[in-house]
Amino acid sequence: MGLPLPMLPTVLVKLLHRQQDELTRFRARAAAVRHIGVQLAIAGRWLMLLYGLGAAVGTALGFGAGGYFAIRGNMTTGELVTFTIYLVRLYGPVTALFHAQLTLQLCS
Repeated sequence: MGLPLPMLPTVLVKLLHRQQDELTRFRARAAAVRHIGVQLAIAGRWLMLLYGLGAAVGTALGFGAGGYFAIRGNMTTGELVTFTIYLVRLYGPVTALFHAQLTLQLCS
């Protein structure tokens, strides 16, 4: 009766006295994976910050331009409200995509 297949590499490493080499290799790969994870987290935070800033500035510009046109009589109050609702509906799917990307990062 032989060893289960997942146990075979462990036994070979012990038999060939290469535990220190395997430990060093594992630590190097773990450090690389950790570094990539940190970089992804930082990039995700910056992306969310820029998206939030863009959404806030876009909404402010929408209200500002709409208010200007409403004062000049080129736009009614109802049109201004409709325009801002469209802006919110535009940002909704983009926000959902960002949250889906973050959820996928946390799951992997």
